Amino acid sequence: MSVKYIWWTHAKNMISAYPVRSEQYHDLIDMQKIPNNDGMPHGTGVTNPVEALMISAEENTAYREYWAVRKALALFDHYGEAFTQFVVLYYWTRPRLRLERIAPRIHVSKDTVFRWNRLLIKAVGREMGWL
Repeated sequence: MSVKYIWWTHAKNMISAYPVRSEQYHDLIDMQKIPNNDGMPHGTGVTNPVEALMISAEENTAYREYWAVRKALALFDHYGEAFTQFVVLYYWTRPRLRLERIAPRIHVSKDTVFRWNRLLIKAVGREMGWL
């Protein structure tokens, strides 16, 4: 398969990295819930390292990519369990299975798996503003 857009491979890598990024994001949220009880007065600047990290997260590329993949995956919620299995088998399982090998496992046609892959990558590209 030829690469259709310059960003195509990067979008695939973003989808593959989603579980790790999701875990990092949720760890960051959990850390934010820990109160700062040192009793010391603070100035007007952000002194809590977790708060500083959250503020910089919006500027962070990994954070933007995480949210782009999350929003793209949400667009396919109505596709059902077979689509979820496709994403898990193709993007999040190692060693990665070829698309042709995934289709019989989830009981859909090869064309469907190829179409889902194309639609997911384009949805990620759209969320990143590349389309």
